[in-house]
Amino acid sequence: MKSALVDYSKADMGARKECEEMGKFKSKDIVQITAVATPAAEASPSYCRISGLLDPEIAFEVSLPAKWNGRFYMIGNGGFAGDALDNPGRVTQRNEALKLGFAFAQTNTGHDDARSLVQLSS
Repeated sequence: MKSALVDYSKADMGARKECEEMGKFKSKDIVQITAVATPAAEASPSYCRISGLLDPEIAFEVSLPAKWNGRFYMIGNGGFAGDALDNPGRVTQRNEALKLGFAFAQTNTGHDDARSLVQLSS
């Protein structure tokens, strides 16, 4: 981070909308959406966690820090197809990005290991 061309510690842009308002967004492709204001904790600063489901079954999360550095950090599936969005490794990545002031997003691109395992055992 010290050798970066951008000083990520300058996260000074605040929210333009209340977190709860984000959970009211409507779209024909959004099956479910929630927005929860999460207070600061040891692992992360305060942020708005927006999560939901896109039709037919694509889980997503967008986490917006209270103070934003103007940058975006996203993770997807890659070699981790099927991981839950609350997988400890994903949560660690989210929290580290939020600490640096990044807006964070992730998706499972429609792959759900837990659901697949239940279907295979049936």
